Amino acid sequence: MSDAELGRKGEKEACDYLIGIGYQIFRQNYRCQLGEVDIIALDAEYIVFIEVKTRRESHLGINPLLSVTQSKSDKIIQLCKHFLSETQMINLQPRFDVIGIVVHKNATLTLEHIKNAFNPTTAY
Repeated sequence: MSDAELGRKGEKEACDYLIGIGYQIFRQNYRCQLGEVDIIALDAEYIVFIEVKTRRESHLGINPLLSVTQSKSDKIIQLCKHFLSETQMINLQPRFDVIGIVVHKNATLTLEHIKNAFNPTTAY
């Protein structure tokens, strides 16, 4: 399985999980000139921007959640601002979640979801 296929598999698993806990998937792979957000979903009064990180079990034992750096979170915040201005969905409170998925050698998955994983330092 290529890295791209692994990423798509992880995003599909994340969407299935999110739907199962009551989120409504609004958009996947939102792209603009600033970059990409994996999943945008609705969760009650929140519009949630979700970064999904998928790794193979053999990936040096590193938790995929640790790959969401300050630089990456800053980029997602900028994408959120762009998305909200473009769609006029400013009546919803934005939130930033991160989902880490590890694909084990026996094809099972471990999924970890952090709600409100990071906060913007500036107001919307």
